[in-house]
Amino acid sequence: MPQHVLIVGAGVLGQSLARVLPRDRVEVALWDVDESKCTGGRKPLEETVPAADFIFLCVPSWAMRQAVAQLAALVRPTTAVLSLAKGLESPGAKTMPDVLTEVLPPNQPSGVLGGALLAHEIGSGLPGMAVVACRDDAVAANLLTMLSGTALQLSWSSDAHSVAMAGVLKNVYALMLGIGDGLGLGSNARGWLFAQAVKEMAEIGKLLRVDQQVLLSVAGIGDLVATGLSTQSKNHSAGVELAQTGRTQIVCEGITSLPSVLQLTGARPLLRILTGLEAILVRGQNVRLVVQDIIYKKV
Repeated sequence: MPQHVLIVGAGVLGQSLARVLPRDRVEVALWDVDESKCTGGRKPLEETVPAADFIFLCVPSWAMRQAVAQLAALVRPTTAVLSLAKGLESPGAKTMPDVLTEVLPPNQPSGVLGGALLAHEIGSGLPGMAVVACRDDAVAANLLTMLSGTALQLSWSSDAHSVAMAGVLKNVYALMLGIGDGLGLGSNARGWLFAQAVKEMAEIGKLLRVDQQVLLSVAGIGDLVATGLSTQSKNHSAGVELAQTGRTQIVCEGITSLPSVLQLTGARPLLRILTGLEAILVRGQNVRLVVQDIIYKKV
């Protein structure tokens, strides 16, 4: 008997995920507020939500609460709802697991999918590596079985908070790696910025009770490599634009989550990259001068 999967959000990631799912054992429905994105037509949520065994939410963090609210009254108690967004809700600095828990019915199986999941690569058949994080190991086992033999390689964690925060932090720090590339600082500086980013992510992780092993996994540092160095990444591209023009029109999770991360960490001058991003994005300071200060500042 096939598994029924509903993908909410038919952007590049949602479309890529739909192509990866094995159609010999999975029936896939796509839904988006923009019906034109749903190739093959868009069935009503009243039909697709109750039928779904898994619901993948491929919408950004700022749209997550509204998207989940549309499903909450329709979802079956056994359906697993998984977010692929890697951001914090503002205001409130809530993680996506927090949002799902608040909006879905009590005891609804839910969690996050985090890791190196660049949509264009997955859609072209290249491998993606991810961690499915949920408390129910039976849900994780079912998902791993469903995706076995596909380009998506999954592992499991019961710590959805850590996986979610790892994804948030890597998006924020990917901005600085993009800025470094946009300034043409070279590979040596890129290596230093990456090492500093890892150090700061670990410090923030301790503060926010994020498991250090999760930060070191593909959900954290692995995804930072993928996102921070890829021209396909919105966060990297936003950083490049900031370096080259002093501003960016790109809307991405790293930029939208930065104020919430700053809210959670408070003033911590030793977090040099995070403080620098605040100077650039919140206070409008000169990008090159800020980055020079980050690199050459005496500790």
